[in-house]
Amino acid sequence: MKLFPKWLAAASLGLLAPFSYADSSYDAFVSPEKKAPDLTGFYGGLSAGIYQTDCFIADDSCRSGAWKLYGGYDITEKVSLELAYHNLGTIEDLDISGTGASGVVNLPVGKNGFSVLGKVGAVKLNAKGTVKNVVDTQVIASEVKKSATGMLIGGGTEYEIDNNWKIRTEYEHIGGDYNLGLFSIGVGYSSL
Repeated sequence: MKLFPKWLAAASLGLLAPFSYADSSYDAFVSPEKKAPDLTGFYGGLSAGIYQTDCFIADDSCRSGAWKLYGGYDITEKVSLELAYHNLGTIEDLDISGTGASGVVNLPVGKNGFSVLGKVGAVKLNAKGTVKNVVDTQVIASEVKKSATGMLIGGGTEYEIDNNWKIRTEYEHIGGDYNLGLFSIGVGYSSL
């Protein structure tokens, strides 16, 4: 018997919900006109560049070409949340890629379309491939699969070509096991 009042309360809320809108002209029983989904605030882009990291095997620094696909949502005019897929190419026979999430602050500089941006977030990188080592004149190949999560800190500039298209340059540093720096330039589209 104790479940009946909870069930009754849930059913009552379900029946009253369509009538709880502040707009008194809303009629819950009349189907609203179909509208295109509102995508205001969403953006996406593609960047390409180069990254540098410490080599995994040799005591040297390694560089590779890289690209990034990103998308986000503007919470306010200056603050957004962004998701990204990073493809960092191949270093020492290891293919490195990963996904990340970050908060981005975009501050306009004057009224000419330029702005500076800063970001903080995290990236999970995956490295996989076959590593060949020489031991006593024998080549030993071993499969490597490694994942690591690191903090992402970045900054850059953005230029608005028009209300929708933007050019972005940025430097991102990913700390942790990979400890790498990525410089990229790209183009983005915003649904303002």
